[in-house]
Amino acid sequence: MDIGKTIAAMPSKQRTAAKYLAGFFVLMALLTFLSRAADSFTVPLVTTEKVSGGSLEHKVVTEGSLYPVSQTAVFAPSGYRILALHVEQGGRVAAGDKLAELDVDQMREQLDAARGSLQKLRLSAAANAVKAPDEIDEADITSAERALERAKADLETAERESQLRVETAQGDVSAARRYLRELRDMDDEVSDMEISSARNALRRQEQALEEAYLAQEIALEAARRAIEDAELLLGQEKSNADKAAGTAAADSQRGALEREAANVDIGLAQRKVEELESLLETEGVVTAESGGVVMKISCGVGSLTSGESLFVLSDSTAGVLFRTSVSSDELKHIRRGNNASIVLTGERHAIDAVIESVAPAANEDGGFDVAATLSGGNWEPGISGKMTATQKTASYSICVSNGAVRKDQNGHFVLVVREVKGVLGVQTVAERVNISVLEQDNNRCAIEGPLDREDLIIISGSRPVSAGNRVRVE
Repeated sequence: MDIGKTIAAMPSKQRTAAKYLAGFFVLMALLTFLSRAADSFTVPLVTTEKVSGGSLEHKVVTEGSLYPVSQTAVFAPSGYRILALHVEQGGRVAAGDKLAELDVDQMREQLDAARGSLQKLRLSAAANAVKAPDEIDEADITSAERALERAKADLETAERESQLRVETAQGDVSAARRYLRELRDMDDEVSDMEISSARNALRRQEQALEEAYLAQEIALEAARRAIEDAELLLGQEKSNADKAAGTAAADSQRGALEREAANVDIGLAQRKVEELESLLETEGVVTAESGGVVMKISCGVGSLTSGESLFVLSDSTAGVLFRTSVSSDELKHIRRGNNASIVLTGERHAIDAVIESVAPAANEDGGFDVAATLSGGNWEPGISGKMTATQKTASYSICVSNGAVRKDQNGHFVLVVREVKGVLGVQTVAERVNISVLEQDNNRCAIEGPLDREDLIIISGSRPVSAGNRVRVE
């Protein structure tokens, strides 16, 4: 039917009403179109997923290096200068290879000194053995008495000589004063320069007199102290002589101890001589007793050996371990016997490994040392790399992506897409569902809550989404 002709055939009032009605429907259609267009801009577009069951997978990635299962330390006696190093850390050596050279000239000097010291110790021990432990040596008292007599004679000499120097200085001062007075009495016949020179000469003589007095005091004090020391020494010698008779047993025991100590000193000196002779036989060269990789060098050219290990070598026959450290949180996912994979620096493919041991770190920082054995291959110690240890959990009935789990002051929740009937018809909205988090890995989260397998869980949206918001499903 032709609507235009139909409207034209109607009476005028009916035609007017029909035009208004048609305009109303056109306006409603336009508003509906605009409303849907606005929805496409204002209602967020969300990405969803359905819940699923399964296990979570915890991964721990940590850096470390290859270390030998067994190591050997290379030592050298202490006190010798290092002239050269023939290896670098990380280098491989064979049995008998040169590691370092010590200063041979220094060794020869020390050997001469050590032999001389040994000879002196032997002579001293022989001399002490000649004297009986309980023998009273009167010569010491006689020597002390003579020392006291010499000290008293020295005091008299010091008094005479110092007094002579003082008197001489006094005479010089008196002469300088007379000369100055004579110059002053001559008035205009003497220049100011001559008077000034006389004054300076007088001051020098006065200073010399003061120094003579001071020297006299020092000399007399030193002589008196020498007498006191000589008297004290004489008293000690007499006291020792008085006690000697009653202390024969103690002297005998002391003599035995001294002889024993002398024998110990002789033994140490003898070992020092033998040590130097042995080093000189090898011309001061430190060699590797077995093959391996140089793991540590504790010395440098020009430094002195300390008696500690100079080098630490790996045992090339015992294999290697990958050593790393983990935190206490990461330790929850690492157990002895767990499988792991290791990618060494410079390698493309991962190497299968097994966790060999887990122990608290020696530095007490709360971490743990982890060692893993590698399967196959001939790996060199010292190579660094990354280890990935994976641990699967038990199976859970509900798992979602980490992005789906949200949290506020009321706890954890997810947003589920729901269809709700309203005034404008059926609308798609985001509905809050409270949940409990059981466990979480890097990607997924195991949860408990009133969810169905067909529920669409919102993971993300084109804009922030809250509970009650209208949404569009991607």
